[in-house]
Amino acid sequence: MAFDIYGENLRRGHCEVHPHVHEEYPCSVCIAEAEQREQRQGRDEQHYLLGQAQQRIEELEAKNRRLQAENKRLKRLAVYIYNSGYSTGHEDIVEGRYTDVVPVDFSTYDEDVVADTLLEQDDEQEGG
Repeated sequence: MAFDIYGENLRRGHCEVHPHVHEEYPCSVCIAEAEQREQRQGRDEQHYLLGQAQQRIEELEAKNRRLQAENKRLKRLAVYIYNSGYSTGHEDIVEGRYTDVVPVDFSTYDEDVVADTLLEQDDEQEGG
């Protein structure tokens, strides 16, 4: 005599997991439940992977913000150094375009000149 998973007598031609279903094991209900478990597991795995990807994106965005801030700071420093050097030892007659830069303006004055110089250096490094 055969028994179902609940310890009851198994009727001939019925599923041992779902004794109310008149099909041999695995019945259509067993198969449907297995498919649902696989789908849940797939969704759980996708959810986990999406969470990992989101965490990595957030880390990279934070790193990008830090690098942008550092880049901005370095550009200001380059402008400051350029103006410090430009102002040292120049007299009004050295160049026709010479302008006396006040130390408080060292980090902003001639910012466009320094930006162009940095771009030219980048172009030379990429091309050479």
